[in-house]
Amino acid sequence: MKKLVIIGMLLGGIFARNSIDVGSHGEWSFNQSTLQAFYMLEAITIDGVDPDAEGADIVGAFFNDVCVGFYPAGAAYTTVPLMGNDGPSTSDYMSAGDVAELRYYDASNDAILELSPGNFIFPIFFSN
Repeated sequence: MKKLVIIGMLLGGIFARNSIDVGSHGEWSFNQSTLQAFYMLEAITIDGVDPDAEGADIVGAFFNDVCVGFYPAGAAYTTVPLMGNDGPSTSDYMSAGDVAELRYYDASNDAILELSPGNFIFPIFFSN
């Protein structure tokens, strides 16, 4: 029985699906991948204002309009995961050299905005 629980936990981690509600826009969701990269955003400001202190604002990463990761926005150092193509459930996801588009969900205005980074470094994918 102990082995079944451990196997179930491992398979659940491999096939994890993450979803979050983005108001009237539905939800953003992505499948966990063994190939991952991260965008680290030092600071986010929208019209000179820091993100919602409540943590309801979200930064999402999209590749060809497919959500490949998201994370709650913070005033400093928001780390957004980017999932890579490692098989059938992630075949539309990113590969080495691809660049994701960043979108910002502003919960207080129920609006989705495109983010433009001040400085940019291409993501490097790592296998877990």
